[in-house]
Amino acid sequence: MDDLPPEILATAFEIGVLTWGIHFLPAVCLVCRDWNSVVQNAPHLWGIIQVTKSSQVKRLLDRIIKAKDAPLTVYISPRASDMLSITPVLAALIRKCNRWARATLSTPGLPGELFFKPSENEIPPSGSPVLRILSMTGWHEDGSWTKHLLSPSLQHLCLTPGFDHKIPVISMLDQLYRTPNARRIEFRQVVYQNEPADLLASAVIHLDKLVSLELSSINYPSLLLSYIARLSLQKLIVGPRLLYEPPGHDKPLKRLAPFLSRWCQPGFVPSSLHTLELFRCMQPSDIPYLIRFLAQLPNLVVLDLDDDALDDSPEQITDEDNVLRALSSPEGARSGIRGWLRPSLMAFHFENVNIRFQDLLDVARVRGCNSSSTGEGTTEEAQELYELLEEASLM
Repeated sequence: MDDLPPEILATAFEIGVLTWGIHFLPAVCLVCRDWNSVVQNAPHLWGIIQVTKSSQVKRLLDRIIKAKDAPLTVYISPRASDMLSITPVLAALIRKCNRWARATLSTPGLPGELFFKPSENEIPPSGSPVLRILSMTGWHEDGSWTKHLLSPSLQHLCLTPGFDHKIPVISMLDQLYRTPNARRIEFRQVVYQNEPADLLASAVIHLDKLVSLELSSINYPSLLLSYIARLSLQKLIVGPRLLYEPPGHDKPLKRLAPFLSRWCQPGFVPSSLHTLELFRCMQPSDIPYLIRFLAQLPNLVVLDLDDDALDDSPEQITDEDNVLRALSSPEGARSGIRGWLRPSLMAFHFENVNIRFQDLLDVARVRGCNSSSTGEGTTEEAQELYELLEEASLM
């Protein structure tokens, strides 16, 4: 360890602080004089600021000063922003928000105009040019958060507004418009406000660098997805839907069919998608659209479906309205490239569906996925597999 350059040690200490919290740093300083010297002379270590209800204001202000011009990593815990004693710390951080590199903010119901008000005339008019990661819980929709925090530099955006108020879809599209280079986006606990169709008729957001998108506990996922073009997307997770229906909930908008249809069109097909996970967010009428969408995905490897809607298919099912039959049909991809539906598929998971295990084995067999422990194995191996499945079903 004595032979490591100070820069390497400082980076290792930074990883420790980001992993175990700010309390990791004082312990490091007590190890030896050399390590203490490394910490004292590394401004970016002092730039990791964690604001909680129990924070000591003087210590936090000292850390901000010692950070000098280094990028800042800012954590604001729930309700800390409500405490008057923390106001000087927030004001100091806000004045330097153009140097934020990573921010995790929990400000339930706090309007951005109030958060930024103490230093409104001392901060730059646009988002931080170095901010790479932003996670906000309790995000209150207004222009101040967008104005001061969102910029093309963002690579990871996670917004959790909460269920207390509705968010206009046009506002969420504006957030995406301001983060065109994001590689990972997560939206959670979002209640969208239904808006006139003509307001969004021409809206298309191009996110050419987006790799991963996750929408969880959202009332109308299609309402957002239909307006986003993301050719480079590799992983999409949607669901579960809201556990309750707020007043004015428009049931037709709950369907995934609008976005599944849109994403089958040229310019919207995510041909690089390798993982698709849908959890309790579909209607039975969405299934044919899902099969057509799957036919457009040449590189899909993982398909995870957990939805009761798959149980509600009509009695006279075909490979056009039943996913299992589509996967086991040589013509399952007739709406896309034709032939087998997704020959690249390696992992397929069904949950909340009334099917027999043998049905899945049949799908695997007709697709050429043989196993020495099933049809080609010995009687003893088949019995062992059966017993394991019986034990698992009883757990």
